[in-house]
Amino acid sequence: MIFEGVIGCYALVLPFLIHILSSYSFAAETGLTCLIGIAGILTGVEFPLVNKILTEHHQDIAISAGATNSADHIGAFLGAILTGVICIPLFGISGTRLILAALNIASLILIAFSIVYPGRSKAATNSPL
Repeated sequence: MIFEGVIGCYALVLPFLIHILSSYSFAAETGLTCLIGIAGILTGVEFPLVNKILTEHHQDIAISAGATNSADHIGAFLGAILTGVICIPLFGISGTRLILAALNIASLILIAFSIVYPGRSKAATNSPL
């Protein structure tokens, strides 16, 4: 849950960090590599956490790993298409960054509600609709 908030905040702060680094030509390349590495680590930490949550609910590691891997690939595909084809041309890089930060913060709120009200999420998954 904390990682969603950190990723959302990182998306908001990243352009300012890139702007600061761009004024120092000697550190720009190394700094940008580090910033991309930090983003990769933050998003990479989510993968095992999601697997852990799913194995607690399904008991079968194969189902959890398959569902997580499928969701990861579908999300990467949709994210690449929507970002490159729709969001950046319509909203620019700054607007797209704000949209992505808002999505991460919204997912943080949804995760927080599912922790605070766990019974409601189980009722929703058992619903025939």
